[in-house]
Amino acid sequence: MTLSSHVSTTSGSGHPTGSVTFSEGGTVFGAAPVDGSGNASVSSTTIPVGAHSIVATYSGDDEYNGAVSSPGTLNVAKSDVV
Repeated sequence: MTLSSHVSTTSGSGHPTGSVTFSEGGTVFGAAPVDGSGNASVSSTTIPVGAHSIVATYSGDDEYNGAVSSPGTLNVAKSDVV
């Protein structure tokens, strides 16, 4: 599964750099650099079955402060056996 986030500025100008870390509590599921469009995404196969409350944490850079998203709900279902 892919976790994605978009980092934007309140001024609407400039391009944030840095990285975004996706986590739940103390468990980190991955981190990715912010690209030139403000997007960061990471693929993860380690998120266990169940309901999760994932947050995206932006690290900040030389020009912009770091930030933490509101939690997003992710439900991981069991896989079927073929």
